[in-house]
Amino acid sequence: MNRILSHRWKIGIILWIILIIFQIHGSSIGLYAHILQVPDMDTACMGTNHDFQLDEWAVFTPLAFSQYFDGFSYFSHLSRAAVTDVALVYGQPCWDVITVFRPFLWGYLFLPVGNGLSFFWTGRLIFLFLISYEFGMLFLQQNKKLSFCYALLTVFSPMVQWWFSINGFVETLLWGQVGVLAVNGYITTSSYKKRLLYMVGLAYGIVAYAVSFYPAWQVSFAYVFLFMAGWIIYKNRKNTYGTYKDVFLGLALICLATLPIVHVFFKSWDTILAFANSVYPGQRRDLGGGFSFDWLFHYILLYMAPFGWDMGYAPTGAATFISFAPLGIVLAGWNYCKTHFRDSLTGGLIILLVVYITHFLYPWPEFLARATLLSFSPAARMIPAMDFLQLLILLRVLSFQLPVCNKKMTACMTAAFVIFELWAVLPVIKPEHFTLWIMVVSMFSVCAALYILRLRHGLVLFIALTALVSGMAVNPVARGVQSVYGTQLAREITEIAAQDKGNWIVDNGDTWNTDHINYMNSYPIMFGAPTINSVNLYVYWPRWESFELTEKERSILNRYAHMNITLDNAEPTKFQNPKGNSIIADIVNIKLNVSDLKKLNVSYVLSSRDLSVMHNNTVGLVPLYAANGHTVYHVEYK
Repeated sequence: MNRILSHRWKIGIILWIILIIFQIHGSSIGLYAHILQVPDMDTACMGTNHDFQLDEWAVFTPLAFSQYFDGFSYFSHLSRAAVTDVALVYGQPCWDVITVFRPFLWGYLFLPVGNGLSFFWTGRLIFLFLISYEFGMLFLQQNKKLSFCYALLTVFSPMVQWWFSINGFVETLLWGQVGVLAVNGYITTSSYKKRLLYMVGLAYGIVAYAVSFYPAWQVSFAYVFLFMAGWIIYKNRKNTYGTYKDVFLGLALICLATLPIVHVFFKSWDTILAFANSVYPGQRRDLGGGFSFDWLFHYILLYMAPFGWDMGYAPTGAATFISFAPLGIVLAGWNYCKTHFRDSLTGGLIILLVVYITHFLYPWPEFLARATLLSFSPAARMIPAMDFLQLLILLRVLSFQLPVCNKKMTACMTAAFVIFELWAVLPVIKPEHFTLWIMVVSMFSVCAALYILRLRHGLVLFIALTALVSGMAVNPVARGVQSVYGTQLAREITEIAAQDKGNWIVDNGDTWNTDHINYMNSYPIMFGAPTINSVNLYVYWPRWESFELTEKERSILNRYAHMNITLDNAEPTKFQNPKGNSIIADIVNIKLNVSDLKKLNVSYVLSSRDLSVMHNNTVGLVPLYAANGHTVYHVEYK
């Protein structure tokens, strides 16, 4: 084990190269093979594709693939069939300074699409593990076993795996840790050549963290990493000294970190304004509160989510870290009561956790929520940060020599842990799953006993199994992109789009006013076809103004939206949120009268139903190609 860890960087890079060569990734794009009725083209070699990860396989990945047909431009002409900022909003590969700070997108720029996808997926996985291990060594007092456990529980946490590809959460975690490591390196060396390198690394990490552009997670995790950096400075305060060189390096840091961010702000200023003025997510502000205490311990529900267990809601919405709460707090209290030992890091993390819990349970005054920027972090998005804190606390406490706990006390504490977890999760478990969850909680009780009894070998084994079950099984082990580019429909759309850059829409079928998303909405952009109702990152007003919108309809459209369009030949065009419910904030349903296709300048329609009967004296739909259960129609205006 020690030999492997000592060569971890070499092993990681060699493994990465091998995985790229064989186009190994974890995307669920294999689902397109089933939608298009060619299941033998499923890319998944092991594991399961998950359809509710649609933000990955039906949004993020299609946007990335579409960049191959748009010259990797900062502003795409395929998404929305209009000029769309895909560099800032969804972090897509492009030839711009911003991509310098997104190194895992570089593969798309230089490699074929399958290898580029592998470069992105496997690189982030491997380097997050390596950086997490280094971070663990820093705050766990060079304890290799616990650092290995920390890396496993971080990289293969449900939070990381369910949100692996989108919203920059991996980048938030990775670059936040890099920043802390850079601060530690700078503080603990007296060589200014090394300090210069650490300063450059810190500046790079700050910019890379900033351009992940998802404040809902960035803000809450930023406080964790800032505290860790402050703790390092405090711990080394007696050895810290400053000269004019440090002042110069500090100014260099400000310049290096500021200039790229200023560049992005200027280039994407209109995008930022569009988001800020949108109904969703622009008006999403949260003062906190609205949750009960038992939600802090629902992490255990994620244990069976990868295997299709029905939680009553998508596991992506409940994803967090397996923190073994409240074990960390209990052991910290036990250690203090027995030894009176005070650890500044543990104490500070507990204080920050308490602050987050108050924001989670109770609304804050508006001025306080805005001043701390936590108004950008909805209470539900605070759960991962709180569980991350509890994981740090637990492992930090275990890095010390805890007082011996006898078997009787161990039994009592383990029983209390079981009862506590059952109290938290049983009210939300369906009756048919009751026995299963008694077993799952019992497994966690074994972990509690191993922690308390200090059985280190058993501890590492159990944590490895926990990571295997809760995280490693989330995403498939997949190879290649044949489920996207190997079908007859793909070849037909590619041929049409190469000859005609007319606008496309994807018809949603007979379903109208649904809270489900048409998985095919962003499909045509992967072949270079400009698609109006591919995911609308923000509204394109010039297109919709011709409909003489009411204020309600403007509010419906003014959002990040999965846009379902259902063609109709009987009723006038309608705009609606799912079932009239604006709480389902990212779905817009449009019943579009075929006469209004001209207003949108539509040239082609992709549908799974027969649209040839939808014609009138102004427009007709002529079938061009039919393949894989779908038909491409050409729109002819009379």
